[in-house]
Amino acid sequence: MSDFDRQAERGGEITPADVLRFLAASWKAVLAGGVLAGLLVGAYIALLPHKYGATAVVKVAKVPVAVAGGTYVRENVETSAMLIERLGAASMYTPEVTAACKVKDERASGEELVERVSFGTRVAEDVVTFTVRADSADEARACATAMFELIRAAQAADSKPILERLTQGLRNVE
Repeated sequence: MSDFDRQAERGGEITPADVLRFLAASWKAVLAGGVLAGLLVGAYIALLPHKYGATAVVKVAKVPVAVAGGTYVRENVETSAMLIERLGAASMYTPEVTAACKVKDERASGEELVERVSFGTRVAEDVVTFTVRADSADEARACATAMFELIRAAQAADSKPILERLTQGLRNVE
């Protein structure tokens, strides 16, 4: 009686014993398939260039803003969506950032950086994460640090007029 006849008697069901009989009968093909798959994976890993990433978590800067009654609340200098939009613009990146990120094509440095960086938001609406991909761990870390400093400087520049108005308002009260 063949395996097909046995299977037909059971109503077409395949049992674990059927699977074991198949594997025992065709062990050479199973072994050859496993070895071939291992060789293909090994070749893929060996030929694929290594990429490293550094992730930074940035909380958007806050400034005090006057509300009715002379009290102050802290509001974001910009929303997390605005920050992501700004960093998605190739013109945002300074020569210091492109140098720290070791951009290969100076003419398209901003575009290359935009491609190498991915953004996301965290649970809080005022927190942004970004991940920089690079050829080495040190390069990724240096690039993320330079981008962090760029964000800090840009938000400090954005908050300066707000803080100056607040300071001027306090002087007028005295």
